[in-house]
Amino acid sequence: MIPARFASSRFPGKPLALVGGQPMILRVVAQALKSRSLEEVVVVTDDDRIRETVEAAGFRAVMTSSDCFTGTDRVAEAVSRVAADWIVNIQGDEPFLEPQMIEQALGPLFEGPSVQVTTLMTGIREPGDRESRHTVKVVTDAQGDILCFSRNPVPFRRFPGGPLDIKQVGLYAFRRKALTSFASWKPGPLERNESVELYRFLENGWKVRGVLTSVRTVSVDTPEDLERVNRRFQTASPTRREAGRCRMP
Repeated sequence: MIPARFASSRFPGKPLALVGGQPMILRVVAQALKSRSLEEVVVVTDDDRIRETVEAAGFRAVMTSSDCFTGTDRVAEAVSRVAADWIVNIQGDEPFLEPQMIEQALGPLFEGPSVQVTTLMTGIREPGDRESRHTVKVVTDAQGDILCFSRNPVPFRRFPGGPLDIKQVGLYAFRRKALTSFASWKPGPLERNESVELYRFLENGWKVRGVLTSVRTVSVDTPEDLERVNRRFQTASPTRREAGRCRMP
């Protein structure tokens, strides 16, 4: 599922912003459809403009209420209309999504019932990302389970050559039970303060497994990010530029 809202405080209308001449939400849908693990890709939104754009391209959209606190709340509301044991929450601002990222996030869920929730993460490479409040940094234990999320630089660097700087990637996978539990809890102080929805699991005693990916993505949080994405898009090969373009019916 791909949650998408028009009324973003940092970037209003972001899902319909053009990446390579096409609405960003359609590029994300087209890439998600390439995954071998997904039976269906659904955009969940509370905005008719987004729904109409998605449906005009031949894809499925489900309307949700406008008072969802987070994208995962929106997915949890919509999942009652979808028959699925595993659900992947794909952020609509990841135009460079690669299908193998979906398989990577689902991997620990397929291995056994002990893992209920996963999030992708990747090493920080872009200058300034460690200090940026738009980048969610991650610290894990030895098993890869998340210890904390923060928009501040973590962990603190007491010595040079410390742990790898890691950031969260906007792709989460859940067992259905985990989403049901998520929807039953109120956002806690850490989730509200950091604006990181997966903190709701940690604040209620659940574990979240972090899965490292080497795929380089660029999340679009601001208009400046969109400019960076379009510059990267223009320098990509013609094959890569066409990879995420959906074909209109």
